[in-house]
Amino acid sequence: MKLLLLFLSFVLSSMLNGLIAQRHPGFYRNELKTSITQPVNILVPAVELSYERYYRKNLSSALTIGKVINHPIPDAQDFRNMKGFELGVETKWFEKANEQSRKRRYIAAELIYINQQYNATNSFTDTPWPDDNPYFDSIGVKRYSIGLSGKAGFKVRFGHFMMDLSGGLGLRYIDSKHTNKINPDSEEVNSRHPNIWSAFAKEGKRVGVALPLAFKIGYTF
Repeated sequence: MKLLLLFLSFVLSSMLNGLIAQRHPGFYRNELKTSITQPVNILVPAVELSYERYYRKNLSSALTIGKVINHPIPDAQDFRNMKGFELGVETKWFEKANEQSRKRRYIAAELIYINQQYNATNSFTDTPWPDDNPYFDSIGVKRYSIGLSGKAGFKVRFGHFMMDLSGGLGLRYIDSKHTNKINPDSEEVNSRHPNIWSAFAKEGKRVGVALPLAFKIGYTF
């Protein structure tokens, strides 16, 4: 709640400054938007709210907060009782274009922190040999990550309304911990086949690839 209040205070203050500083007819310095794709993300479903502020016509910064929600697939065995939050900052550099142009391309850098907790069912063993009496255990997963990505995208404006589509590539540092195991000393059994669910919940610290993809809609003012 404190994070949300801080975010809203920042947005309201920037809105006031933007209305006072508005100097270019048809050029809006503020954007308030939400993601269409994030609520149906199969790994980190969340409801997001973003505020973006143009400092110059070709430069902007954005702040995003999000609340992790339950998995979009009902009764998903690998992701249950999801909760958590995400916090991101992003800077965009736009190509030079007429300020009245409806479509503008950009490149961006994004830093995002995700705190996620959920329940999952994984395979474990109490012996050094994974094929010796493996069993399924319902566990808790606490997963923290911070990612830095380079992105490219474009915006399309329809009056005060806008769409923002982007994708990118980066690196993500991950710290994942298992809780409530039957045997705290048990070893996780790796899947013999590629399994995105097991890989996502794997315990330990590691560096992985980040593939941000977003489609957002919003209002400019």
